Amino acid sequence: MKNIEYIISTVLGAFFSFFGILAIPLLLLVPCNLIDYFTGLAASKIQGTRITSTKSFAGIVKK
Repeated sequence: MKNIEYIISTVLGAFFSFFGILAIPLLLLVPCNLIDYFTGLAASKIQGTRITSTKSFAGIVKK
């Protein structure tokens, strides 16, 4: 169990060290983009629209 804690703290320390002050906005932005992506998938399923990788990539690039 301690090894997992050490690994997590090492990864987080490296992340914050590399990105500096931008780490907090990135940590907020990534989950928001994931939520947006999955709600888009759910909406297309409800509407009966077919999802293609081209559409998915275009939506990600647009953001």
